Amino acid sequence: MRGDSRTRWGYVAAVAVAATALVGCSGGPDPEPTTTPSPSPTASPSPSPSPSSSPLAAPVRPAEMDRTDEIGAVAAAEYFMELYSYIFSTGDLAEWDLVSGQTCRFCSNARSEVARVYDPGGRFTGGHLEILDEVRVVGFDEQLAVFGVQVRYAFAAGSEVGADSTVTQAIARDEGYVVLDVAPSTRGWVLMGGAAQSGPVG
Repeated sequence: MRGDSRTRWGYVAAVAVAATALVGCSGGPDPEPTTTPSPSPTASPSPSPSPSSSPLAAPVRPAEMDRTDEIGAVAAAEYFMELYSYIFSTGDLAEWDLVSGQTCRFCSNARSEVARVYDPGGRFTGGHLEILDEVRVVGFDEQLAVFGVQVRYAFAAGSEVGADSTVTQAIARDEGYVVLDVAPSTRGWVLMGGAAQSGPVG
């Protein structure tokens, strides 16, 4: 096993955020999300089924995501948190690629971390996601049409496991606040960025 344990969200968010005056967005809504993996890998796994367990179901987009107001923004942020957990649990990046904004460094770094582990045959285990408080909008940029949505989360402890089923990294329980920058587009809601917070905003 490698050295000290790390956490799921904190490490990714610390290296992934390109902050602006709002809460971390670095551009306007992106109607055609693309994926450009970041050169610096990041860490933040989530629940991962063992080879003998049933495949984990992908999160379902809530009906509220059809709206482009604050209610839609909150629904999108909750969905993106569930999707973030899902990609680390399964290595399935198809939906993540669709919702990632072109300028979202957090998105590309999370993608790179998942690929780093799953491409050689490894996986993440543990890391159940729990949303602890009411998810709420804490900012809005009228010019960019980007909502900042605060989420208080907890990820259970877990592990990074290599292709030979050896545990290579312990992953500590992680609890905290994050603000996700989300924006409606012609393709639906897009994730523009994510920033860890030391406490609640406002």
